[in-house]
Amino acid sequence: MMYRLLPAIFILAWACSPAVRADDLLHPEALVLDRPTLTALGVQLRITGADNFNASVTVRFRVSGAGDWKTGLPLFRVHPETVAGWTASPQFAGSLFDLKPATSYDIELHATDPDGLDQVLTSTAATRDVPKDPPAPAERNVMDASTLQSALNAARPGDVITLADGVYNGQFTISRAGAPGNPIVIRGASQAGVILDGGDCAACNVFEVYGAGYVYLERMTIRNANRAIRFQTPGAMGNVVRRIHVQNTTLGIGGRDGQLDFYIADNILQGRLAWPHVYTDDGGRHADDTGIEVLGFGHVVTHNRISGYGDAMRTAQDGARANDFLGNDILFSYDNGIELDGIEGNTRCLRNRFMNTLIPLSVQPVHGGPAYLLRNVVSTWRTSR
Repeated sequence: MMYRLLPAIFILAWACSPAVRADDLLHPEALVLDRPTLTALGVQLRITGADNFNASVTVRFRVSGAGDWKTGLPLFRVHPETVAGWTASPQFAGSLFDLKPATSYDIELHATDPDGLDQVLTSTAATRDVPKDPPAPAERNVMDASTLQSALNAARPGDVITLADGVYNGQFTISRAGAPGNPIVIRGASQAGVILDGGDCAACNVFEVYGAGYVYLERMTIRNANRAIRFQTPGAMGNVVRRIHVQNTTLGIGGRDGQLDFYIADNILQGRLAWPHVYTDDGGRHADDTGIEVLGFGHVVTHNRISGYGDAMRTAQDGARANDFLGNDILFSYDNGIELDGIEGNTRCLRNRFMNTLIPLSVQPVHGGPAYLLRNVVSTWRTSR
């Protein structure tokens, strides 16, 4: 008899314990803003309670001080209990889309719960601007590899290092940083005429960027190497790659953990793989050949044309948030057109075109969410063998 009663007594005590008692009422805690991008803002409403999952949060936004509100997508309820291998915060989260760069917005969240809550929370956030030249540029003209490296070694915020047309053989490094609003710019006289050639090096990066950030690399061709460009300093901020033509590399553009607010736009990247060779043909031998790889938060990857890599675009840091992949044209990928594996939330894949990719869209896993895959065009065809 005693053995039969003990389980019943134990269950009764457990059910009455305050530490495990359910709380069905939503309790909004902190309203957290993700890093802004040029055209999107991400929000997180941290919560407790609402254990019966019947609460909701709707969104309105407007240009700050304007009269008319726009309705956004309702926030997504994150379920930490379903996330394995990562600690997610109980919250509602979501993004506002199609915003104007360098613009302040009023944000209104309306949290409701049939169990007894009707609350409005407000905040203000601004989008970032498109990266611009220094306000008072200091022109530095170079004509060969040695003078280029010398200019990089001596670079200061506000310098615009202009490369004359020609072939610059070797690998190049900058360890200096620009400043917010006053970057260091390294720019070719023309994309086709200025060529940084790695000489088919097996394990090199043609251009390496160290330092705190705000280095802009623009308008040239980088070719014949393991990787074209790598940003080597964890946590670097505000770097730019724009109008670069990458040719004959295993890897295109890469970075390190915790980097912030990069702008990678209007580039052409051509890797070494050719359609219809795909992952299943050789057991994934080229799965880590990547066109554009970002790590960290707040990056914008937009209007690039990419072909010939394992993954055309991907995030590569667990827990990454607030990265945008917008309007890119993927012509061929051996594996994924875009890989958002490991993100935490508010990462956006919007209006891209994916042609001839084995698996166009990958989101496995997402550590809570949301991940947005909106208005993309996918067209995949492969010859039979």
